[in-house]
Amino acid sequence: MDVTDFRLYSVTVGGGSGVLFQPMNKLDYTYILTAKHNIFGKRSNEIDNRIDEEYQLVEVKIYIPIHNETNPVVQPIIINETYFPHDTLDIAILKIQYIAGYQEIYINDDSKQVTNSFVCGYPSYLQSKHLFSNKYTAYELKNIVSDNGTTYKAQLTDENKEQSEITGLSGGGILKIENNHISLIGIQSEVSSYVSNGQIEFVPSILFNDIITDSKYNGKLEILYPPYMGGFEYLKEEIFNINAGSDDSNIVFTRKFLQNKANEIINSDITPNYIKDFFKERLLLNEKEKCKLNNKAIYVTWLEFLTIINIVKSKEHSKDNLEEIFNIARLLYKDTDKDWQASEFLEECLCFNYENLKPGGTVLIKTNVKPVIPRLNHYRIERKSILPRIDRLKCQFNNGEIGNIFIDDASGQIREFVFDQFNFMHFEFLKEYLLVWDNEDFKDFNASNKDELLLKLKDVYGKLFSL
Repeated sequence: MDVTDFRLYSVTVGGGSGVLFQPMNKLDYTYILTAKHNIFGKRSNEIDNRIDEEYQLVEVKIYIPIHNETNPVVQPIIINETYFPHDTLDIAILKIQYIAGYQEIYINDDSKQVTNSFVCGYPSYLQSKHLFSNKYTAYELKNIVSDNGTTYKAQLTDENKEQSEITGLSGGGILKIENNHISLIGIQSEVSSYVSNGQIEFVPSILFNDIITDSKYNGKLEILYPPYMGGFEYLKEEIFNINAGSDDSNIVFTRKFLQNKANEIINSDITPNYIKDFFKERLLLNEKEKCKLNNKAIYVTWLEFLTIINIVKSKEHSKDNLEEIFNIARLLYKDTDKDWQASEFLEECLCFNYENLKPGGTVLIKTNVKPVIPRLNHYRIERKSILPRIDRLKCQFNNGEIGNIFIDDASGQIREFVFDQFNFMHFEFLKEYLLVWDNEDFKDFNASNKDELLLKLKDVYGKLFSL
């Protein structure tokens, strides 16, 4: 995914713009997030012929680019049936018939991080001159100039951009690429006054939640999470996608077996959204990165993790025992491509709060990349390991140079060094190291001896967790 995909999520709404968003539902409908003023027209005052009377449109045409097709889909929208405006802000939600293929977008809670973001849409000066495919444009944002809490003013990278080149982008998304998904930062709003020097105003996307929770809409709108947050079934195709290269035939059945075993979790009452609400920042190694809590990688990993735990414990889990699992094996995500055993990364592991994790428990670390070297000691750090990098951290910890060594400053009780308390391993150890590297151990399993495979997996994974 790259910035060219922004065009596919950008639509016209009347004379303005909007952005497609697939909410957390069973794919019955799709939303268009836009500016409220796009749903209004203006007409001349009959007395003095001034254009100063505004009225709500009964119908508005929306042009939607469907993937890479040249011709857009045109949807006339009856406003009274589909229109959900904010009471005071210049934002609104339009509810349209479901359109497949627009699920890779999520709300970014941190709307001030506009670096590498673009305002996308269909400016008026292009709408009247070109075929639809040439009307779209995107302008890069440089920084936030000011904000009043509900509306932000942002500077475009091109400070010479004229207002005539911006008009018509109202309702367009402020979009950026994060974690191979489209992150929606905000919606361009109507400017409060004439803005020169290539500046725009936008409403943070998080404020669309005001519309969702407005009592007058009485549950007619779904929360603005991606569909996969509502159910693990959307993630099934992305789990246990391991490959043993020339030896892949050895693990073909094992891979399918694990993917099928995940149905126990998919059919349970556990959902990604429940995990997010239940654990919150405890899912992240860096608790300050709460905007990462919608990251798909977290929940793909959780589906794999819970599937493995079901195998180990020979039972199907539900919401009631999630905390029990979390107290035995802690699963943490960090959005990084850096080596998980680099000094700074291990310091984060040292300083994290592992409250209620049992001594001897396992801390599983998930990052965006596999460990840099395919050796056991680069995938796993056993508790009380005698390793130079761990010894160095322990010395700094004992000297009070890093981390908080005291449980309570008043009592003077000392915390135990976490690498002496818990086992640490990269999550890919459970797949790459135990399945791919040891693929010979799985070559004889097939449908005829699947019960033996289950016992094998129970033994392999059971040795890792104090269950």
